[in-house]
Amino acid sequence: MRRSFVGVLHSAGFDVIEAADGFIALETLKETSAAAVVLDVRMPVLDGFGVLDKLDDPPPVIMVTAHPYDDDVVKRRDKIYGFVQKPVPPQALITLVGDVMRISR
Repeated sequence: MRRSFVGVLHSAGFDVIEAADGFIALETLKETSAAAVVLDVRMPVLDGFGVLDKLDDPPPVIMVTAHPYDDDVVKRRDKIYGFVQKPVPPQALITLVGDVMRISR
């Protein structure tokens, strides 16, 4: 799924940095200034919510999951800009990331 997202976003013109697990994502976010982050809820080693909880001031975050979540619960997490359920159509991913990039500038 990660490689698919990277390919879709890269082909749409976004600069993309990927991380194989949650701890790598944390280290990467500490070393770079990302305009937006796409996190899968079920990431290896440390899940997406775990990553999110360890970030003090993250860029806008889009959470991705295969399972439905209650939107009201997710909206209460002030670090999350958007929440999408798999499978994510490529154009929907591009649109959402583009929206996030515009608000983060």
